[in-house]
Amino acid sequence: MESIKSLIKPIVKSKSKATERGDLLVYFQNEVNRSRDGVKFKKLRIQAIAARLTKIETKDLYALKSKMEDGGRRNVNPGMVFWKETKSILS
Repeated sequence: MESIKSLIKPIVKSKSKATERGDLLVYFQNEVNRSRDGVKFKKLRIQAIAARLTKIETKDLYALKSKMEDGGRRNVNPGMVFWKETKSILS
């Protein structure tokens, strides 16, 4: 007779390195790069977006995301909203 321990395999939890802030950075990168054509304005890497947002708290990033989504619903370029709002926050 086998022991129960040998029949049940241990569950190994893999730690995910995804964070709220990282998810927001990916969102901002996608929205800003959507309006850039890659010729006149180069597509931004996530490091450039992260450097711009380092001093902004996560709760304020959610407010920025909300403003960008609202601007998109009103046919305003979300990239323009991003640059305008980050400029006013960092000033």
